[in-house]
Amino acid sequence: AAGADVIARHCDVRVEADVAALVQAAVERFGRLDVGINNAGIAPPMKALIDTDEADLDLSFAVNAKGVFFGMKHQIRQML
Repeated sequence: AAGADVIARHCDVRVEADVAALVQAAVERFGRLDVGINNAGIAPPMKALIDTDEADLDLSFAVNAKGVFFGMKHQIRQML
């Protein structure tokens, strides 16, 4: 209603192919990519370090670190 041209897609930022497809969809729809914002992130409930298991750590790293890495990798490729 405000005149914005947008698209929406499901993207699991932990999966590089999902991120690549998201960037490609934006390029196909809008012709190019001018900016990338990698703001997906999680903050699991806080608990003592001794109670944090490897699965908690893996999930945090997969979303908060790999997700940003995959986003930047595919966004920068398009911007160059």
